[in-house]
Amino acid sequence: MTRKDIIKSTSNKIREAVHNAGGNRAVAKKSNIPLSTLDFYIAGKSDFKLTKLKEIAEACNVSLDWLIGDETSGNSNDLNSLSNDFALVPQLNIEASAGLGLVNGDHEIVENHIAFKKEWLRRHDINPAFASAITVAGDSMDPTIRNGDTLLIDTSINEIRDNGIYIVIVNGMTMVKRVHIKLNRSITLISDNSNYPDEEILFDEIHQLHIAGRVMWFGRGI
Repeated sequence: MTRKDIIKSTSNKIREAVHNAGGNRAVAKKSNIPLSTLDFYIAGKSDFKLTKLKEIAEACNVSLDWLIGDETSGNSNDLNSLSNDFALVPQLNIEASAGLGLVNGDHEIVENHIAFKKEWLRRHDINPAFASAITVAGDSMDPTIRNGDTLLIDTSINEIRDNGIYIVIVNGMTMVKRVHIKLNRSITLISDNSNYPDEEILFDEIHQLHIAGRVMWFGRGI
């Protein structure tokens, strides 16, 4: 499923659960979620925060797994149902450059899947439905992230929320960088490796930048 499909599926389930639980106002009051936020979720016009989805699920008396489309049929032959305790995170065939930037194709192809415990993902505020894994190429984020590391990305985060590490696309180049918003509203892309200078994107150039997700975890081989 594409990100658009996941958002549509989740918003439809929220709509169904809210309707069965008494309507928008009743659920907003019970969950302490602003009515406007709930309306945006139902319309699929806002990114889903896992903490909010938990509150909606509790208010509607449904499981979080069902709400985010993560409950499985129990068929052990189905790739999407390895276990009720695990989520199969797609490993994409794109690379994020920890260097000067890589130009990737327009199409993401799932090469493999990596199993993560759903409870672990949620403990790290990662919605399993929006998790993806990609590989790093380059050394600009050394020593934090190294060439060949696998990154776990939360693709539901498509805006800068903090000074964390993000997957950014600038003029078709995919990079992994720390992102910092300055007071003049320009954006600085920061490499942990001091051999690479910071790159500044001026305010009138920000339209060229796209946040593809926030790096939540990384893994590497020995």
